[in-house]
Formats: sequence, C-alpha cells, structure tokens
Amino acid sequence: MADEQPDLSKEEVERATSLLDIRRIIGSVLGIYGVLLVGAGVFGDHEVKNKAAGVNINLWVGLALLVACGVFWAWASTRPLVDELEGADGSDVSGGEPEPPARAQPQRRHVAVAVQAETKPGPTRRTRRP
Repeated sequence: MADEQPDLSKEEVERATSLLDIRRIIGSVLGIYGVLLVGAGVFGDHEVKNKAAGVNINLWVGLALLVACGVFWAWASTRPLVDELEGADGSDVSGGEPEPPARAQPQRRHVAVAVQAETKPGPTRRTRRP
C-alpha cells in the first residue's frame, strides 16, 4: 500500500516540478537577502551605512542580489525544468532513436611480483637502556 501514488494530471506535475526548481529556490533566497540589505542600506544609521570608505555597501550589495534574483527567475522562466527533463530522458530531440549506452571496457589488472629485500637479523623489540 505504501507504493501507491496519487494520480496527478500533467499540469499538476509540471507545476510541482516548476516550484521545486533549484533556480527558483536560489533566486528566492537571494531576493530575500537583497531586500533585507536594501532595507538596511536605506533605513540604517548614517554612520553604519557609510563605514566602507563612504560607500553604502549594504545598498549596493542588496541591489546586486536583487539583480541576481531576477536573473535566476528569468532563467527558470525561459527554460522550464519540464522541457529540460524531457530532453534528458534519452529521447533524441530530432525524433531519431536514442543511442544505446556504450559498454564499459573490462579493466585489466597487472600482477606485481613482490621482491623481498634482504634484511639483517636483529632484535624485533627495542629495550630502553638506563
């Protein structure tokens, strides 16, 4: 009974894969941090804002993170994960048959001959001398 899965329509599957796309997750996290930093840059204390050689670094880094957030979301929107997964399942986009996977060549093992070096007989246990 644990193997039973609910029947989902194709639209529901596409929506679920789109929401769990790593690009959207990363873009969202960058966007949250960007909004927080822009807020700190705009509403923060004047002395704290201009600590970095007179540059409001919180504002500029926050804006850069918001731009990165936009890039990730645009990337996820223009190349949906569903389209990438359909191309990765082994089917050729041109309509031809997929190539069979190449067989791995067996590894050849070389046998090494161990040569023992002659050693002088001596004590195997060292003792302390007072």
